Amino acid sequence: MGKIVDGVFYSTEGTPIHAGIVNVDGKLYYAGKGGKIIKDQKKVIHHGMANGLVKHGRYYFDKDGVIRLSSFRKQKSSKKMTTKQKKKLFKKISIIAALLIGFAIVAFSVIDHIRSRSNTPAAVSPAAEDIGEYEVELPRWDGEIYLCSDAMKEYYRGESTLAQAVQKDASPYRSLRFKYRLRNAASATLLLSENEDYTDSTEYDLNVLSDRLDIDNLKTGTTYYYLVVAKDSDGNTHADGGEFTTADTNRFISLPGVYNTRDIGGYQTADGSRVKQGLLYRGTELDGLVESAYYLTDLEAIKPLGIVYDFDLRNNNIINTPYVSRLGVPHKFYHAPEYSGIFHEWNEESLREILADLADKSHYPMYMHCTYGTDRTGTIVFLLQGLLGVSEEDMNREYALSGFFNQSYLDSERLQTVYNGLQGIPGETINEKIEIFLVDTVGVPLSQIQQIRSIFLEKE
Repeated sequence: MGKIVDGVFYSTEGTPIHAGIVNVDGKLYYAGKGGKIIKDQKKVIHHGMANGLVKHGRYYFDKDGVIRLSSFRKQKSSKKMTTKQKKKLFKKISIIAALLIGFAIVAFSVIDHIRSRSNTPAAVSPAAEDIGEYEVELPRWDGEIYLCSDAMKEYYRGESTLAQAVQKDASPYRSLRFKYRLRNAASATLLLSENEDYTDSTEYDLNVLSDRLDIDNLKTGTTYYYLVVAKDSDGNTHADGGEFTTADTNRFISLPGVYNTRDIGGYQTADGSRVKQGLLYRGTELDGLVESAYYLTDLEAIKPLGIVYDFDLRNNNIINTPYVSRLGVPHKFYHAPEYSGIFHEWNEESLREILADLADKSHYPMYMHCTYGTDRTGTIVFLLQGLLGVSEEDMNREYALSGFFNQSYLDSERLQTVYNGLQGIPGETINEKIEIFLVDTVGVPLSQIQQIRSIFLEKE
């Protein structure tokens, strides 16, 4: 079912693919992101990546990438915290515990005060009844988690076309549903991190009377580690955790009142690099200046993205008073051209300004938009991804994903005018043509293009 070349697994169609366990010439390997064969390491193989060739569990892959079946260890679907990890978290847990104790003291004081005034027994919620020993039940996942609709899941699995996915579901986005059950817990906090030692973790308060927490805008193709720190009714602190991996798909973003929003990162490039997530988010306008329906209604929802710059591709004639971004960050109007407009001489200055500011590291993470996040935004993202080495197929797909906002963007009829304009530009690939056009015709310094690549690209 394919072959391995220079440590990368290629399908029979010649495409590098994240295939999981594969059989090549009678030997079993694990093909990870971008088809890269893992070597000289242990890895947990989930059911979804075992492909019926091995059992679910942890294995060692030797220096050539071949699985050692004798190394099999039965693996629970979640990962318990080791003593070493718990020690690393001791200080953080202690702080959380102190805060919880203070909260409990205040809460019990209030309850006693209410009881003393009412002369009647306080009502007891069924969820708060004594149901036995303290217990925490955490999520258990087998395989990768898709942060997208079922329709898009079918698309990524090759079971449908993008047009069919759009017809089935108006929104491609899904949040992560973190299901849990806490018995006899007075309070609980969830720590979520991309690092196994929980550095740079995000904290969520868990409602002990509920059984789920919906977590928005996680990265795709990423392993997350989670830890639940809970306090029981006797004041004892308990910690338990595990891990999960999100599927390597487009990263759709959910922001109330804002549409057509996604992270342009995650794409693999021709040289084996990957475009970083969390740098450039694209979408509709945030302020309703042109279309009142597109208005960010909850400023708190966008804060976790850490936006520091409002990259506004609209013209400044939409407002006749000094403009202040709703995000409370630096803002700039760029008068950006769209489609064939990039080839007009009078738009070259605007393009030079756009590329210069994309080369400025202080502008990231940024939110890039026009009114609808489709035409001007689609054109600039197309040029940017071309410079980064994203394949033509993926560049077209990024553009077509705006079909969820307006189905007319599923085809490349508008984008074809850009292809037509680039036909006379030297270069073997669309990526080379875009670079040569921007450098030789528009006058963008090659050093700026190299700076943009250094900002966005990371080796796997």
